[in-house]
Amino acid sequence: MRVVVVDRRKLMRGDLAVPGATTVNSAWTGQVLDRHSVPDGFPFVFDDDGTMTGCRMLNQYLLDALEQNAFDLGGMRNFYVYHLARLLRFIR
Repeated sequence: MRVVVVDRRKLMRGDLAVPGATTVNSAWTGQVLDRHSVPDGFPFVFDDDGTMTGCRMLNQYLLDALEQNAFDLGGMRNFYVYHLARLLRFIR
C-alpha cells in the first residue's frame, strides 16, 4: 500500500504517468479534486498495483472524516493514515 498526498502544484506540471497504467490528464484530475473539495495535503491510500479497489472504504472514511472535521489535515496525514493503512495491511 502507498499513501499519496494531493499536491496541485506538482499536478499542474504535467499529466500523471503511473508505470503500467494509463496516463491521466492533470486538468481533469484537478477538476475532480475541486468538485469534491479535496484540499492540498489530503492523503489517499493506493494498493501496490496502483488501484484503489482494496482501500476504497478506507479512502471513503478519510473523506468523510475530512468533511465532518473529525481530524485536522496534518494529524490525518501524519498519524491516522499511517496507522489505518497498517491495520488494513495486517488484516489482509
